[in-house]
Amino acid sequence: MKKKFLLFTFFLGFVSFGFSQECKEYKNGTFKLEDKELGVTYIIKRKGNIQTERKLGEDKGLDFEVIWIDDCTYILKSTPETSLFLKTEVDLVVQIKNVKGNYLELEMHMKDHDFETTKMTTFVEVIN
Repeated sequence: MKKKFLLFTFFLGFVSFGFSQECKEYKNGTFKLEDKELGVTYIIKRKGNIQTERKLGEDKGLDFEVIWIDDCTYILKSTPETSLFLKTEVDLVVQIKNVKGNYLELEMHMKDHDFETTKMTTFVEVIN
């Protein structure tokens, strides 16, 4: 019994490590988010500790500071300019839950708010 538990624990750790390594590939890059409900497409560019989001076809973008918690989880914190534009500060916790081909499954929720009421899952396409 001990042997099976130890083997299961090792396997789970190995799978988690492999996925964590995969998440590292997406710390920088360009992504596309299509909001079919609103009929809007966003282009997201992340480089270093800055993420810029803009609507397709518009020049103005919103900047967020990226604070990595671990290889698959980060916080998007609105910059002062973005907070002024949005008229509120935004702290969004984002976790890469899965990688499916050219798509990342993201689970997001507002930091310091009830997880279940602010939780949202979406897919973004990896452009490069």
